[in-house]
Amino acid sequence: MKGVSRWSPLLLAAALACGSAAYAQDAAAPTSATLGPDQMRVFLAKAEIVKTRRNSVGVTESLVATLSDGRVTHDAQIQTVDVARPLFEAGAKTEINFRDSYKYNIAAYEVARLVGMDNVPMSVERRVSGATAAVTWWLDDVLFNERGRTSKKIRSPNPVRLGQQVQVMRVFDELIQNVDRTQENLLWDKSWKLWLIDHTRAFRLGHELKKLSDLDQCERGLFEGLRRLTAEALADTGERFDVVLALEVVEHVADVTLFMRRCAEMVKPGGLMIVATLNRTLKSFALAIVGAEYVLRWLPVGTHRWEKFVTPDELEAALAAGGLALIDETGLVYNPFTDGWRHSDDTDVNYMVAAGKTD
Repeated sequence: MKGVSRWSPLLLAAALACGSAAYAQDAAAPTSATLGPDQMRVFLAKAEIVKTRRNSVGVTESLVATLSDGRVTHDAQIQTVDVARPLFEAGAKTEINFRDSYKYNIAAYEVARLVGMDNVPMSVERRVSGATAAVTWWLDDVLFNERGRTSKKIRSPNPVRLGQQVQVMRVFDELIQNVDRTQENLLWDKSWKLWLIDHTRAFRLGHELKKLSDLDQCERGLFEGLRRLTAEALADTGERFDVVLALEVVEHVADVTLFMRRCAEMVKPGGLMIVATLNRTLKSFALAIVGAEYVLRWLPVGTHRWEKFVTPDELEAALAAGGLALIDETGLVYNPFTDGWRHSDDTDVNYMVAAGKTD
């Protein structure tokens, strides 16, 4: 795109975890009152930072801060890490387009909240000493992390519930593409609730599940939360975002204009919506359906219906109906020799558009 940074054509999935800065929980400052979610969010964002100390655990050089608003005193973790590398090597592990960012800690909490999970501690964005940071609620009453539990061979008083919580973790890890789950960022509190912490290496771009064999069940509450996570449901809650992505989605919805209008409601003024989809051409029928589904078997037969593919003109009209103005569009062409995608003027099959909201 001429006016927009490079965007991947693949579905955005995500990952939980990073193990970069586990907690040492025994030193939390006392809390003098119980805060509700809205109050906790304000506290983390506005309370005075009374003192800080280096977190002795982890590699991101995070801080443990004591916060106070004059009524409540409590600790929080402060992370400012925001690293991007084209290639990252750690022992035998190599990752392309590596990212380690405080932003993902905040995003993981928001995703967990949206699907009804209550075992990811609240994290908010805040300026700390001139830097933008994730400020995360410090957990009380932690007994040990998972490494401590297993090394001491401590058994849960309710093994069935333990297994259910582990399954929730695995589903969530796949949902946000956790590439660095460690035992240090799994914490057990005194009620034997499993807390998932530290997500700075989450939200990788990928189109495949990491460990499909681990997903043998999904807790009913989480499953219902995932089913409720639709554009309409999010728009109805009043959620607003700087960027809304609809990647390889619109060719599957029943009403493109309605879907785009509800997505547009969630774009903040000055924000962007990015859409990736398939054009309705004879070429797309030959490559995306006949080739990908029937010949190469990249997708199950019947994944796509050609009549539901959306032309660029139709997409632009749907965006405009939602109050979004087209900024740019680009084609995406797959190279089978390099197993990669590149931007192109050819929009006959895959293409992406960027649209903005001005008011």
